[in-house]
Amino acid sequence: MFVTATEGGEVQLSLKRLAAGAVLATAMALAAATPSGATPSIAVAGSALPTGATLSARTADGNLIIEGSGTHVWTGSLTGTSVIDVRFVVHSSGIVTYQGFLTFTGTTPCGTGTVQLVSSGNGPFPGPITGQATTVNEAEASVALHARLDVELFLTPFGAVATYTGDVHCG
Repeated sequence: MFVTATEGGEVQLSLKRLAAGAVLATAMALAAATPSGATPSIAVAGSALPTGATLSARTADGNLIIEGSGTHVWTGSLTGTSVIDVRFVVHSSGIVTYQGFLTFTGTTPCGTGTVQLVSSGNGPFPGPITGQATTVNEAEASVALHARLDVELFLTPFGAVATYTGDVHCG
């Protein structure tokens, strides 16, 4: 029983026990709701500009298929360089789909190192082509980073010009 009958000291002590129990229950509920080791999300934004590209093109079923590799310099929250292997398909409808695997090396909000990402998306030729890029092979990265980026590309004769926004988690 939390409240005993008569003396003011006993009632006050019992109310203190009730309040302490409520605080303890709330703390336990909050601890259970928050995963241990969870890291806060860090917003990122910037751009990637092409510095080189080697591309080949062919047609198939009325579509233009462009495959190759390229390099980019990154600015903004992620600063460094990347190498990408990519495949673009320009469909006869004028819509472009793409998928690329890239290795980024540079400075991130989580430290300096190398991470791998996969990116894919679609849009009108030559852009804006929208997509996402997410980290892959995180166990092999030299910086503990998990990224989910929204990307927007414009295709140029020199390669894809890109902007990115999104968030990263360290650890």
